Amino acid sequence: MLNIAEIHLFIIWEKGLHKQQEIEAKLIESFELLDVYRVNWPRERFARELSRFYGENLPPNSHKERHCGSGSFMCYVVRDSTPNYALRQTSKGLRLVNANIFDKKALFRKMTNHGHLIHASDNLVESKTQLYILTGRTHDSYRESIGGNLTLKETAGFAVNSIGDLFDALNATQNYVVLRNYEQLKDGLMEDHPDIDLLTDDLSSLVRVLGAKKRFNDLNSVQYHLAINGKDVSLDVRNIGDGYYCDHWQRRILLTRTFRDNFYIPDDTEAFFTLLYHALLHKKQLSDDYLQRIHNFALALKLDGFKNQWTERDLLTYLLQYMDSKNYQLVEPKDLGVFWNDLLINSCLQFNTSSLRLAKLRKTALARKFRYKLKKLLGLNVEKYKKI
Repeated sequence: MLNIAEIHLFIIWEKGLHKQQEIEAKLIESFELLDVYRVNWPRERFARELSRFYGENLPPNSHKERHCGSGSFMCYVVRDSTPNYALRQTSKGLRLVNANIFDKKALFRKMTNHGHLIHASDNLVESKTQLYILTGRTHDSYRESIGGNLTLKETAGFAVNSIGDLFDALNATQNYVVLRNYEQLKDGLMEDHPDIDLLTDDLSSLVRVLGAKKRFNDLNSVQYHLAINGKDVSLDVRNIGDGYYCDHWQRRILLTRTFRDNFYIPDDTEAFFTLLYHALLHKKQLSDDYLQRIHNFALALKLDGFKNQWTERDLLTYLLQYMDSKNYQLVEPKDLGVFWNDLLINSCLQFNTSSLRLAKLRKTALARKFRYKLKKLLGLNVEKYKKI
């Protein structure tokens, strides 16, 4: 089998720079050197960028930061023309890695007193993600690059400064789709509090590349946010296995995605039926807006058997017939913040809602009842608390 050249990066952290010349010489001996960066993360966000780079929570003044240093460091981008994968013992256990890269990293660490002052990407997934975070360039953009007389480049790392930046980063590193409302993204996000609904097969990698932060501490919450040009942009990031749709359906959505206007979206059929599923099952009631969108979409697709005067129950029956033909299953979202219309579902079939969701519903009902009684006791307006 032919070996396909791989692009990787080596990092010499600040406290390893005393060995920079020796390491650089050995890199040139072993690989084709394509680019050299001096990375200058601002001191006030060094810990945040370090956490983003490694994909773990590293607070300010962490052991990693103290060990490696928090000043400027060097990044070398190399091409390995003959990658050789083998098992190596790593900090995460026995893993299949590019042994050429891994063994050279081990040598450089030995040269710097066996610490962790040297980092290298030892697999393609890590290479693609970390390369983009540091340089804003894609792995593929380096495939045709030619080494030679290299000019040292200065960088503060990649940051999302526009919607274009956001999707350029996702396109370069992630398997994702924008689930719906993507029409508004063509001209950027104009709302004061815009939001984007995404589906991916690697949640941690996606939010890491973008530098997004979680809104709530709830384990199953998928709400993230990041600032773009002074706007707080919300990201609802659905992931395979989270129950937003069944696993089989989620994988199918990603497999059949289509590229349009610089981002990926579901193909037309999946876009229609995922929208119908969302409108019927993730909402308390089918709004006129959603109903109109569904009718217009069905008309554009010329769907067989679809009628304009259907009730919600009729629409659910139509949806379930499609799902059955594809072996898709009804699944309750793990995120309890997502509404689950079990009343509508049980009008067509028997579905057992989870005990966690039922407990939350009871807790919510008790809280509303308490607020209602308190308002009444204080003589305040209680109209909006009557439906408990």
